[in-house]
Amino acid sequence: MVWAILGFVRRLGKIISKNKNVNSADPPAYTVLIPAYNDFETFPSALMSLIHQTVKPSKIIILDDCSDGEYAEVVERHGKTLNPVDVEIVRFDGRRGKAANINYALQHAKIDTPYLMVLDADTRIEPRYVEKLFEEAPFDVAYGTVLPDFNFPSLYAYHRLVEYIYGHEATKQGCALIKALNITGCSPIFKTETLRAAGGYPPRTFTEDLDLAWIMHEKKKRIIYAENAMAYTREPSSFKEFNRQIHRWLSGFWQALKVHGGKVGESNWLTLMLSIILFDLIIFTPFWLAFLSGSLMLFLSRFQLFYNLVQPLTANVLVQALVSTWQRWFPFATSEFCAALGIAWDMSIIATITFHKARKLKCLKRAALGFPIFYLLSWYVKLVWLKCMVKAFFYKPPKETPTW
Repeated sequence: MVWAILGFVRRLGKIISKNKNVNSADPPAYTVLIPAYNDFETFPSALMSLIHQTVKPSKIIILDDCSDGEYAEVVERHGKTLNPVDVEIVRFDGRRGKAANINYALQHAKIDTPYLMVLDADTRIEPRYVEKLFEEAPFDVAYGTVLPDFNFPSLYAYHRLVEYIYGHEATKQGCALIKALNITGCSPIFKTETLRAAGGYPPRTFTEDLDLAWIMHEKKKRIIYAENAMAYTREPSSFKEFNRQIHRWLSGFWQALKVHGGKVGESNWLTLMLSIILFDLIIFTPFWLAFLSGSLMLFLSRFQLFYNLVQPLTANVLVQALVSTWQRWFPFATSEFCAALGIAWDMSIIATITFHKARKLKCLKRAALGFPIFYLLSWYVKLVWLKCMVKAFFYKPPKETPTW
């Protein structure tokens, strides 16, 4: 709700001002790093999306993290199309991960362009993506809007479509208003000297892009979100893959919070953003879940089968004491009407923002199909948030950052 209000305020401000940062100078040169591990299904479209850019890269460096196959075969297959762009493949003899491979390239590869793009091998970008980012130059880091790549459709791609559209329209716009943007890790462009000065990608957390964004805020660097620059990324194809991904992302958030500690407070805007997030996760989410579970239990208790199943449990003295305490703290938690009204209000806000933007993006039908999937999975994601928060208490940040 808070992000929706902030996002609306920023959108309104842009409409009123109608100011556009038009950079008439020639776009700067840039090098592209593509960290890749067994991404042979998606890599060709990522590579070709770079070649079709209106502002072409000076050089492409493929960072092969000891894949099972050879990316050289794909590059050779598109040899004529790639000319005159220089393509280099760096293959590692053991798996080290995205952050370590990027840091190796920063230290050892020949990167002499003022800007550096990091494009995941499962992500493709529209032809004017780089051009639209450079309209905002100079910047320290910039990125665009990310949507699912429906060349690889799945149930979770529909979920992510709603999550991304609502996130960009509400959260990203809200964060941009309070100048506390996080970096979308699949297709950002950095000022090369800024990334080198920051020490490259920090490999100490599961979400190196989030960790790096907070470092940028601490150093008061300029982070830009260009909403009209479009990128498309492959989404999980199974619940196992989806579950592993959200556990990594959400664990990484709590790890980054623990790593940065008091330094977070050095950025007032970042502190405000985190205060809103933590209020939602630690206070509002458990309260809302208790509210919904109480109403659900009341509804199910009307059915004799359910009543017979839980009756032995509710007869326990300890359980009765817990239920009594819970009802004292949440006196309206057993109101089915309030629960239905709350869910309807919640869904209407998300649906209004999402479908309005989806219509502009010409994906309204997909957004409508994905909305119920998103809403159901969002409750599971909230529970994972809380689970990862508990696990983060036992996380110890490494004292030294691994280097090559």
